[in-house]
Amino acid sequence: MPTKHVSLATLALTLPLLCAGAAQADSAAETAPPPAMAGHFLKLTPAQRAAWHQDHCLDRFAHEKARLTYLETRLALTPQQESAWRKLAAVRLKSAEGQRDACLAEQPAGTTPPSVVARAKHLQARLSARLTALETAQPPLQALYDQLDTHQRAILDRPVFHEGFGPREGFGHPDFPHHHPEFGPDGGEQP
Repeated sequence: MPTKHVSLATLALTLPLLCAGAAQADSAAETAPPPAMAGHFLKLTPAQRAAWHQDHCLDRFAHEKARLTYLETRLALTPQQESAWRKLAAVRLKSAEGQRDACLAEQPAGTTPPSVVARAKHLQARLSARLTALETAQPPLQALYDQLDTHQRAILDRPVFHEGFGPREGFGHPDFPHHHPEFGPDGGEQP
């Protein structure tokens, strides 16, 4: 017959296990490096900042290569469409390589954040490179799009894959109001 009271023996056996788990979690938290987010970035050593920056640049490039592979697989291209896909993928990959190389060439700032003027110049350079990439990719994108059937176009038309630069999850994503009704049908806050 089950008892409603926790026996002293059960408590004596489980308490050391709970304490050991908590101690282990504390020691792991003490040895883990701080997250490399904006507020913590300047607290990292120069070597840690450089390593984080390099990983960030390489991750963005790997993500773009993975996106191209995913799209190629999802589109299930016909042999007639493969030539147009290869042209678009080559342009996109060359652009991603340029972005990776430009990113790797940048060195993380010292111990002080860059000025607003420096940040504006950096943003202007990145946006200019992005515009050039979009303009370069437009003709091969149009050539491929013209060859796709309705189902393939629907895959490519999804906003998440809008030429690699479209909106991501969150504000601006077409499904955001459906997943977050508290923000209303147009994405704005309800009164």
